[in-house]
Amino acid sequence: MPRRFGTSALKAMDLAVCKTAALTFNTIQFFNKRNPNPSFTPKWSDKPLLKSWEKTKPTIGVSARDRLAVPRLREGCAAKRS
Repeated sequence: MPRRFGTSALKAMDLAVCKTAALTFNTIQFFNKRNPNPSFTPKWSDKPLLKSWEKTKPTIGVSARDRLAVPRLREGCAAKRS
């Protein structure tokens, strides 16, 4: 005969702990977004380091090197054919 009372009590306790942890985490995240800590300023710089959302990302596309490589490839193939 399986122990149903012990298993269901543990599941209920686990659910309560998980919900409490999620609520605590979301509350901390809410206040951290509203009032973030100031950025760190290294000794060698007069400006603070950028936060992750302040950093710029490179554009995705064909680089200048790739644009130059295609005509050279065509010239090399044409020279081999001749």
